[in-house]
Amino acid sequence: ESYVNGHLSRVALASLAILTFITFVGNFTQLQLSAALPTIVSEFGISVTTGQWLTSIFQLVMGVMVPLTAFLTRRFTTRQIVIVSMTVFAVGSLLAWVGPTFLVVLAGRLLEAVGTGVMWPVLQITVFSIYPLSRRGMAMGAVGMAMSVAPALGPTFGGFQTDSFGWRSIFFTLTMIGVFCLLLAIFGLRNFGTTDDHAKADFFSVAMSVLGFGGLMFGFTNIESYAPSNPMVWGAMLVGLCGIVWFVVRQVRRAKAYTVAVRQSVDESDTAQRTTPEPPLLDLGVLRNRSFTVGTICAALSFFAFSSIMVIMPLY
Repeated sequence: ESYVNGHLSRVALASLAILTFITFVGNFTQLQLSAALPTIVSEFGISVTTGQWLTSIFQLVMGVMVPLTAFLTRRFTTRQIVIVSMTVFAVGSLLAWVGPTFLVVLAGRLLEAVGTGVMWPVLQITVFSIYPLSRRGMAMGAVGMAMSVAPALGPTFGGFQTDSFGWRSIFFTLTMIGVFCLLLAIFGLRNFGTTDDHAKADFFSVAMSVLGFGGLMFGFTNIESYAPSNPMVWGAMLVGLCGIVWFVVRQVRRAKAYTVAVRQSVDESDTAQRTTPEPPLLDLGVLRNRSFTVGTICAALSFFAFSSIMVIMPLY
């Protein structure tokens, strides 16, 4: 048992601490590079708009990875997910540290985002797995407090490292931290919950989300270099909008099909004979709850404003 007599077991507490630290590192990494952008832009001789992709692509990939985590946690164990994630993160940090060109650094940054993008959902799922319903609010509040501090500390430490040791020292530090987190996961983390070997992922929806949000970002980025009438701007935005609409429609249809199939599976014998479709990659049905929708919009706007300031201020 993970939760006994009002307290977590030592093993569960150690695992939760490890997951919290690793997730903290991921949030810390999001905006850590913002203070180094002027130096990177100058060194590689690129435009500010191109340079900001180092932060934009990180958050874009993290956004894509979050809904995919629902499949990953059903298909793989906690240890498998975290160990692979930290390996990818460490490799990405190493690639960005030694990268001779901007594209190589950008590729390393992308791998960092893939590695850290799943950690926050995994941490939340773990909290829900080990805490009883009456204690989950307290646990999520404590974890959320730690996560909210990380993005604020990232630019500060990033600026200090850039001024003292150069911008590559940021990725050197992240490489060492990634290796440390990997060792923590290997030797100190245990599994929570159960897995389903037959779980499948809707990779087409993943592709649509990448196409949608990536197209919009690419279109807005090109406004600096091209007129709005140029296909590089409106064409990219159109492709992005089509991708997002397709993604939303697909999620709604899959959710309806899944709900109908579950309702029709009344007894165990029927369930055994019937093939239940996979749930949608992202359940948009929660947006029917007005309070949830308003809270989500407010949180998104707050993070949008915070991220914008953290990126723009060091540049100008």
